[in-house]
Amino acid sequence: MRDHPPHQGVERGEFRTEDPELTAVGILAVIEGLASHANPGLANHPPAVARLIATTAERELGLPEGSLTPTQQS
Repeated sequence: MRDHPPHQGVERGEFRTEDPELTAVGILAVIEGLASHANPGLANHPPAVARLIATTAERELGLPEGSLTPTQQS
């Protein structure tokens, strides 16, 4: 097992990606970009923009759509 955390999820079969480090950097870039764009908050952004980080991570990691979205409990 490699020492880098991005490889752990691939090795455990939790997600799929050809290049874990590049995928991690890409997801972090989306997080940083959205954070600077939405500095005042996401309240005035469309839901798709508010979900952009989760959507990008799901796509890049080969996860089912909605798997990184918290479920609402009643």
